[in-house]
Amino acid sequence: MQTLSGKRLIFVGKNSAALTKQSLYGLLASLFGLYVVLRSAWLSFTIDEAMSYNYVVGLWGEEMNIANNHFLNTQLMKLSQSVFGSSAFALRLPNVLSFFLYAWSVSQIVRYAKTNWLYFTGAILLLALPFPLEFFALARGYGLSMAFSAFAIAQIMKAFSKNGEVHLVYASLGAGLAVLSNNAVLNVSIVMWIMILAGFVVKWKKGFTSRVMVSFGVSLIIALSCLSFSVMELLELRALGELFFGTDSYASFGDHLISNFLYTDTAVPIMKPLTLIPLLLFVLVGVLRVLSTKLFHPLFVVSSLLLFVSLLGWVLEHELFDALLPRTRTGIIYVPLISLWAFSIGVALEGEAGKWRKFFQYLLMAMGLVWALNFGLFSNFSHARDWRYSAKMEEIMTRAGQIASIAQREIEIEKPALYRSNVNYYVHSRSYPISIDWKEDISFTKELVLARPQDIMGNVPSNYEVVLDYSEYETILLVRKDVLNRD
Repeated sequence: MQTLSGKRLIFVGKNSAALTKQSLYGLLASLFGLYVVLRSAWLSFTIDEAMSYNYVVGLWGEEMNIANNHFLNTQLMKLSQSVFGSSAFALRLPNVLSFFLYAWSVSQIVRYAKTNWLYFTGAILLLALPFPLEFFALARGYGLSMAFSAFAIAQIMKAFSKNGEVHLVYASLGAGLAVLSNNAVLNVSIVMWIMILAGFVVKWKKGFTSRVMVSFGVSLIIALSCLSFSVMELLELRALGELFFGTDSYASFGDHLISNFLYTDTAVPIMKPLTLIPLLLFVLVGVLRVLSTKLFHPLFVVSSLLLFVSLLGWVLEHELFDALLPRTRTGIIYVPLISLWAFSIGVALEGEAGKWRKFFQYLLMAMGLVWALNFGLFSNFSHARDWRYSAKMEEIMTRAGQIASIAQREIEIEKPALYRSNVNYYVHSRSYPISIDWKEDISFTKELVLARPQDIMGNVPSNYEVVLDYSEYETILLVRKDVLNRD
């Protein structure tokens, strides 16, 4: 009895430790989730979000097919708008919720770490990513695609470590939803579908069962449906000349990947070597060690294939079909994939002993600290990095609405093409007495003028008055003096 009691105490102690670890992860993920929620509530609506809003409320029809129209994101925006209205937070809600799916998926992936230090280092590497976190707070398809991709990866790992073919169905669904959210992840989804097929082949070798065949059929239908939809969409966009956002230089692609995705900013130049040196050293020495010891952990195999085969796909598409390479946000999926790959190397080498163990442990922990520092330095509640010029649009359009209400008649606002959709979103969603139109450019004839500093060149027309000046964000609001009853 005493021995059994002792064993029981040990068993409870292990459960308690596991519960504490999961609770700490939950707290960490919740903090990042709070950051996402606050940004989604406070940031002004960006130009790309506003263009998607045009589809949501029918200002643009399906004949206006542009690459901005991320299919699943637009459909979820329509659903959220019908239930919660047209506030920025309501329209962004699907992506906000997708962060918690991403965080849950990460929790399933970091469980492959046997030690606490690697578990929490992996959590930081996969959560403390300023650029991806931006898009979980915006009404775009990028956040959704990262969440569904992470979900699919977690399910693939479960399918390989357990004997449940249902996880392969879940993985196929995740890969399909990812590409419906953002066509730019098509290569990654294709690699996942190939892995899923390999998983079914392994199961067939163990014997055919009706359950496996049904699961395979469902997975195949999902994969072929989503693949064909994505390919047809890409072909149509290519014919329309809409696939112009990218780069034709491998060097440029690499620079975007490093500077933008890891958020190494020129304002803090030391962050670039602090980020790259430990990362490159770790993956170079780590991969060589994995190859020499043949410690091919399934997570290392899966993450390596996802990263390098999908990148090879981009190379082939570029060389054979002149497709542009990913640039900034179009390649955002590679941020978590690089972090996942680094973590998987750590998992593969976790059993190392002596100096090798200490070397990899300290280096990977140093990377975690740099990732956390990156987040601390470049996180903000003021603007989205790709659309800094939209940072003050909420305040500007609120002021414009107040001026229009005072005028007690519908007035017009001039704006450059860059701000057209932003203006129309705020006018439409708030019913300001300002005309909604697709006119653009500055002529200084209408009651309100939303201009850039270069439109004014320091010379404000005598019959206009500057109401709000945010030159640092490239936005200035002017009002014609007669609207304010001023001479």
